[in-house]
Amino acid sequence: MAAANFHYAKQTTTTTGTGTLTLIAAATDSRSFNTAAGASAIVVAYRLSFVGGHEFGLGTYDGGTPGTLTRTTILASSNAAAAVSLPAGTTDVFLAYVPGMTGIRTGTGSDAPGVSITGERYIWTGSTTETLTLPAVASFPPTVPLPITNAGTGVLTVDANASETMGGALTLTLYPGESATLIRQIGGTTWDVIGRPGPPRQTTFTSSGTFTRSPFSRLIRVQCWGAGGGGGGGTVVAAATNASGGGGGGGGGYSDRTFAAHDLGAPLSVTVGAGGAGGTSPGGHGSAGGNTVFSSSLQARAFGGGGGAGGASSANTGGGGGGMGHVGSGVSATGATGGAAASSTGVSGGSGAGSGSSAGIGIGTGGAGGGSASAGSTPGQPANGAQGGASGGGLSAASDTGVGGSTGFNGNINSTAGTAPGGAGGALGARQAFDIVSYGGGGGGAATVANGGAGAAGQSGGGGGGGGGSTQTGYSGGTGGAGGAGLVIVTEW
Repeated sequence: MAAANFHYAKQTTTTTGTGTLTLIAAATDSRSFNTAAGASAIVVAYRLSFVGGHEFGLGTYDGGTPGTLTRTTILASSNAAAAVSLPAGTTDVFLAYVPGMTGIRTGTGSDAPGVSITGERYIWTGSTTETLTLPAVASFPPTVPLPITNAGTGVLTVDANASETMGGALTLTLYPGESATLIRQIGGTTWDVIGRPGPPRQTTFTSSGTFTRSPFSRLIRVQCWGAGGGGGGGTVVAAATNASGGGGGGGGGYSDRTFAAHDLGAPLSVTVGAGGAGGTSPGGHGSAGGNTVFSSSLQARAFGGGGGAGGASSANTGGGGGGMGHVGSGVSATGATGGAAASSTGVSGGSGAGSGSSAGIGIGTGGAGGGSASAGSTPGQPANGAQGGASGGGLSAASDTGVGGSTGFNGNINSTAGTAPGGAGGALGARQAFDIVSYGGGGGGAATVANGGAGAAGQSGGGGGGGGGSTQTGYSGGTGGAGGAGLVIVTEW
């Protein structure tokens, strides 16, 4: 740590000539340079005084105890503004005060420098979350600013004394690149704060927590993803029986809102929806995903996707409906029946047409159920809502098998279909930075002489879980994949 509050610091030297001074430790009634200016090399203003002459200038103190002082620039002297050649004997060396000249104190960890910070610029360079604790504001002169800069990669919390405030708050958080200047209010016990914001920053919540904005932010963008629904579990049927694989869970909804920072007051609660549970075999339905809410008072929220229906004997299987932003949750499928092709709240599985790959297309809908060895259908495409889950593939009485449906958008496959025999319904791969839509899980494929595959878990950020594969007696049906948890990304400018 280096500091530079230069008042009343005095040491001596017996160095002669015009060169660097080797200092002698301060007398017991004097303040040392190290106490005043810290333990790092720093440029200082100095004054030399001896019988018969004087010198005033700028030099570099090396931070030592007692240290050295290199004379760099002579501003005035008894030798016509040139360096004085010091005679034998003792010369007094003072650290001088120059109006407008501030010292620098640096820190990397938590610090409580006391009133010695007066007249200094505090530069913090830490990489973790630390605290700078200030003494009572009354200890500081009312006209001397206290500049504080976070030049590190961590977060610096400035903590005022007891109940004293800084700009109305008990603490001041400085993120990397941010600066604040504190000035004592005349006659008061509070600090005024003048701030300089740092670069835009993002805070990501993958679980519930609390958000506190930077005091220097002007705009705040909040992106929310609801949690994905769980995929349906596969079923187990007797040989020569029609059946379907589990349906994929619906994707969580998405919302995007931007606020003026001054509209966001105290720390705000963030609730990240939990992914829906996958259905167990035989034939368990997946559960709906939870809702994600950024401060209930701000109406920044995204609803969870519906769960996929479990595989069933002699029936088709629907995928869960996609969730919406601001409006409503995706409806869980409980079989092959479904709502209309489009709904403001998302709908359940498709109509159960069986083989039609376009059956059930709509906003946030689940795919139609496959039957009689048919491939499961694709789900509804996302538009102002998340994508529904694909349906499960069919298993026929003749022991033929069908693959599960896949999910995609704009020609891209985003979660793979479960293959036959017994393939698991896939889930969305790595989310791209520009993706905002939550995709449904793929439908499970059917199987005859193998265990049904387990549905893959949905990706964090609202992906629906994949459906489990169905099979025949003597083997186990696959469980549905859990839906991906919700997500909140907050960007501040």
